[in-house]
Amino acid sequence: MFTDLLRLEAQGFSRASTAIALRSVATCPNLFFRPLSRPMIGVALLSVVPEAGGGFHFHAQATALREGALPATLADWIEPRLPATGPLVSWETDDTLVTKLRGIVDTDRHPRLAALVADPGERLRVLPHAVMGRHRRGTAPGVPCFCRCAAECRPELPACFLPDPAQTECELVDEAETAWAMWADLHAAFDDHAHPARIALRGLAERRRARGDTPLR
Repeated sequence: MFTDLLRLEAQGFSRASTAIALRSVATCPNLFFRPLSRPMIGVALLSVVPEAGGGFHFHAQATALREGALPATLADWIEPRLPATGPLVSWETDDTLVTKLRGIVDTDRHPRLAALVADPGERLRVLPHAVMGRHRRGTAPGVPCFCRCAAECRPELPACFLPDPAQTECELVDEAETAWAMWADLHAAFDDHAHPARIALRGLAERRRARGDTPLR
């Protein structure tokens, strides 16, 4: 944990950054204890960009699978929305995030995602679980298995068994904002209210207050 914290501190705070939150689901008893094999059913991105005058603009987007959609469609959604540069904050582990994204990326159609998966070290900012404190990620119930023990298990995702997509999207936005806030807080000097990270955190707190969301701290 301490090594991870020192690494995050050394990487510094960036005024322009993105946070990502993923949701996956278990589809088969054989996959229940294998998180890396669970198909993705939703994703959220929080983009933070500096504004003239020292402020920050926050833009959160999320999508979840609906009837007839498969996990690969999530890559089509992420690709045009993922900045080509800048830190990517997540509270997934390095291997988990990269493995989940690798499972849906097409190198021809998703060059930005493919570049991230090929070399995540330069951009990825992974938060140790201890940093998240009381914050917990949402979970999705398992989906019944429909493969009938075929030689090649191809999980199906009937929408009637998936979590409500609107609720999933709201939860994922909250997770992305939480992860970004915890990352920014690591760099915010407590005795310097003019520090960019501190200004950004106040901006996010005001944004959540205006929406009626629970404060992150």
